Amino acid sequence: MISLASFWRQKKKPILVVLCIVLGFLGLWGLSKLATGSASEEALTVREGDWTKGSVRARATLVEYADFQCPACSQVSVVLDQMMVKYPDDLRLVYRHFPLTGLHDNATIAAKAAEAAGKQGKFWEMHDILFAKQTEWEKQQNPTAMFAQYATTLGLNVEQFASDLISTDVAANVERGASEARALALTGTPSLFLNGEKIQIQSVAQLESLIQAAINNSDVEPTQNGEPTAVHWHFDLKTVINGKEIDFSQSKYQSTDEKKLSEYVHLHDGNGKVVHIHQSGISLQDFFQSIGMDITTGCITTDTKETLCSTNTKALSVYVNGEKEPRAGEYEPKDLDRILVVYGPKNDTTISQLIESVSNDACIYSETCPERGTPPDEACVGGIGTECEVGHSHE
Repeated sequence: MISLASFWRQKKKPILVVLCIVLGFLGLWGLSKLATGSASEEALTVREGDWTKGSVRARATLVEYADFQCPACSQVSVVLDQMMVKYPDDLRLVYRHFPLTGLHDNATIAAKAAEAAGKQGKFWEMHDILFAKQTEWEKQQNPTAMFAQYATTLGLNVEQFASDLISTDVAANVERGASEARALALTGTPSLFLNGEKIQIQSVAQLESLIQAAINNSDVEPTQNGEPTAVHWHFDLKTVINGKEIDFSQSKYQSTDEKKLSEYVHLHDGNGKVVHIHQSGISLQDFFQSIGMDITTGCITTDTKETLCSTNTKALSVYVNGEKEPRAGEYEPKDLDRILVVYGPKNDTTISQLIESVSNDACIYSETCPERGTPPDEACVGGIGTECEVGHSHE
């Protein structure tokens, strides 16, 4: 690990840089648990606004406090990507900012660049570019022009990127991670916590071993044989963007026998309110992507490819059964959920009315609602108490 304390003892920045490089090239990312034990459970809980990769059902969660100008962090990011590929269902990565401002002049502005890209749904893409091109921008007196080039490469709105780069909320997001790192008494980067335990990594093999142990010892229930299972769930969905509800009954959003948009999650038979799920592990993002849209923690992309992200004045929010859901697109809907997705003013006074207006029709098709009688064929979309023609089934 790279330690600020060792820097101040040596009083020589070059020594720290050499140590970082040596750590990177020797692969000393090590993995033994520290004697200090578990860190603050609350601080290490995945929360709204975190940048995450991996399944919300992952049995191992790795929280990383890192600095984009730290050479060892750049090297570690490559290894963590390898671990994400190896454990796609069982490992979740959480990135938090800890720019070492006393050592790295451009660390804070780089963190802001990643946050600004995140406002347009491209945090991880900017994360990867910043580490890959670290030696290109780290010694620049003012690297913002380079960051704007990266934003262009990623297809971002560069004017919005430049504005977000100097915004107060982006600065606050970066400072939140740094303040938390200090509260956890962290002294260097990368600082890693695996299922709440602080670890030091010394080899890739040891890291893999620790991750496997964390997965084996997790309280999170695994999927059957590590694979998704067949289910037959339904949830109600309402999506409102800038005050206008999306009409999901339109044919472009509907699956048919001839044009099945997704085998595992879909709308059909002209019903734009009830979404059908046929496999566990399906996320809200999976559904939106199946109909040509997308949703992440802070952004929603329409089927016309307009990306709307949370700003100082507007926000993307997801409510599940009346409660705000911080995971947004990563949330995995359950049977009979009532979900509201809304993008609009941050202090929208109509939220409670919108939540109440979400339909409660999923229960019609569910065998878990015996008070509503025998569920009809799924092609019956007339509503409770309505006699409607039974059409083809979509089991």
